[in-house]
Amino acid sequence: KGRFERAHGGTLLLDEINVGQVFGELGVLSNRARTATVTVKSKRALVLQIDGDKFKSLLDRDLRVARHVTTAVVEYVIRERSEHANQGINGPA
Repeated sequence: KGRFERAHGGTLLLDEINVGQVFGELGVLSNRARTATVTVKSKRALVLQIDGDKFKSLLDRDLRVARHVTTAVVEYVIRERSEHANQGINGPA
């Protein structure tokens, strides 16, 4: 929870993150390097850091958490596709 800046592909975005929202999940789930850098910009923030293997184990054990993360990933993909479509770079459906 807090205010943070997210740098992704040279673009700076200022976002609010609320309780229960996630970031960093794409790199863990795809076993790839992270695609963004997040910097806290508020005076106070609360962030839970979890090791990749423990995160995957949590997804295996807790269907509620797995659904939450899946929803976050789907929302990210939809947002990215929409941004690319708005720039005329829409790939195959």
